Amino acid sequence: MRAAARLGKRVEDIEPARLALLNSGAIEASTLTECLAVDFATLMRAVLPDLSEEATARMQQAAGNGISRRMVLAARLISEHKGQGAIDELRQHSSDTVRGWGCFMIGAADNMTLSDRLAMIRPLADDHHFGVREWSWMAVRQHLVADLDNAIAQLARWTADSSERL
Repeated sequence: MRAAARLGKRVEDIEPARLALLNSGAIEASTLTECLAVDFATLMRAVLPDLSEEATARMQQAAGNGISRRMVLAARLISEHKGQGAIDELRQHSSDTVRGWGCFMIGAADNMTLSDRLAMIRPLADDHHFGVREWSWMAVRQHLVADLDNAIAQLARWTADSSERL
């Protein structure tokens, strides 16, 4: 038996009960494999039951896409159906994937200054979960690149924070 299989590093090795908890938003993923195993449509139905069936069907249709594309799509669908006000709800959720959707909503928000965007993403960039921290920079990187000198100046101040995650 391969070492990866023994250590549970394949999606197929995730216990069904644990996968159900991940897909319900009740727990966080503890590995990258678990992050990749989350069924976004199922999770959306569980944590955003008022989202339209059309939105969750679109998410289900995208199940074969890469995770970054699905994160962008999830953020867009939530934004279209619930508006930017949903960001606060998502940022506080127990699921790392749901908090990641909040990151991408911040990244996709229109008419936001870089300072405001960084202020909104900062708590997620300092999240205890490795995945949320990763999503936070990925979600805003296009805005950082577009105004790099300003971004570097603002982000340099984060380095004085007592959090080792920033």
